[in-house]
Amino acid sequence: MLLKKLKILEIGCNLGYVGAHFIKQKHNYIGIDIQKKAIKEARKNYGNFFYNIAFENLYKKIKNQKFDLITVFGVTHHLPSKSFRKKWFQELTELSSNKGIIILSFWNFNQDKNDLNFFPQEYKVE
Repeated sequence: MLLKKLKILEIGCNLGYVGAHFIKQKHNYIGIDIQKKAIKEARKNYGNFFYNIAFENLYKKIKNQKFDLITVFGVTHHLPSKSFRKKWFQELTELSSNKGIIILSFWNFNQDKNDLNFFPQEYKVE
């Protein structure tokens, strides 16, 4: 458990599974996603910490806030163009507090499907 209470923004929160952990630890959490059904389900299960906000409207909606932690998992491939991505990443840095952390993950659509590491493997412990 993190000792300091953080202000956290999760972009691409989907059904709220990651956010549920932050909420349980009493962090100041906001989860956003473009899928209305996912947000509805997240709110039903974990509370009103989740919002349906399109990526292009994100900065306009929360530009006056600063976050200690911003997570972006499996979202960037949805951003429509190189110029939009550049602007969007700049806006993310502006939403980050002075010592804030931004964690990004990127999906590798070019990975060789014959690579054994492409799909998770199940291992049996004997």
